[in-house]
Amino acid sequence: MARACDSFRTGALLTRRAGCLLCRGIFMNAKLLLKTVFLLVLLLLLVLIGLHNKDTIGFVLPPLMARPVRLPAALMYFIFFAVGLLAGTLLNAGGGRKGGSAPRAAKSDR
Repeated sequence: MARACDSFRTGALLTRRAGCLLCRGIFMNAKLLLKTVFLLVLLLLLVLIGLHNKDTIGFVLPPLMARPVRLPAALMYFIFFAVGLLAGTLLNAGGGRKGGSAPRAAKSDR
């Protein structure tokens, strides 16, 4: 039978110990699963919006567009979702810390 890692048994599961690859893998998989379910719920919401909002609406943004854009409401919702998803992806990308950064210099005593 498989044994749980030591940090799990001692209650130090959230301490990010280097030797506990099993615990980190479980949390990362749960986090990925939760994000995937959330994205699927949003996509389901888009499908429902598309099924029930078939009217054409006008979108007006005077500083950027001189004339109103007239599109079906479902297509407009999809465009807003896509722009928000891309913006969120760009804002969250590349947030990891690089390993080659130099440590801070100590203050000299004067």
